[in-house]
Amino acid sequence: MTNQEFFDKIIEYHKYCSGDPDLLEGRLGIEPLECDIEAQTADYIYNAVRWHRNDYLGVHGGTIAAVFDYTMALTLGGQGVGPIGTVNMSLQYLRPAMGDKFRVHTE
Repeated sequence: MTNQEFFDKIIEYHKYCSGDPDLLEGRLGIEPLECDIEAQTADYIYNAVRWHRNDYLGVHGGTIAAVFDYTMALTLGGQGVGPIGTVNMSLQYLRPAMGDKFRVHTE
């Protein structure tokens, strides 16, 4: 598989998963950016909006977890792995996510 084929599959899977705006994946504001099939990595842009935030306007930890969960699934889906379901995920937050646009890297 080439990088372009990998990226095309990520885009295809993303369109499938995010096609319904009533589902969480359709409202996260994720944009595939680039990928590397050899390294099995992909990068995405996450655009935070007001309803993703908490009282002090940082991105809510649950939203961050959803973004990580979804981008990891997109990366695996682009590689033809599926069906995809998260069995266990652990996050450690180092500081508040206070920006509007974030780059998310998956391996």
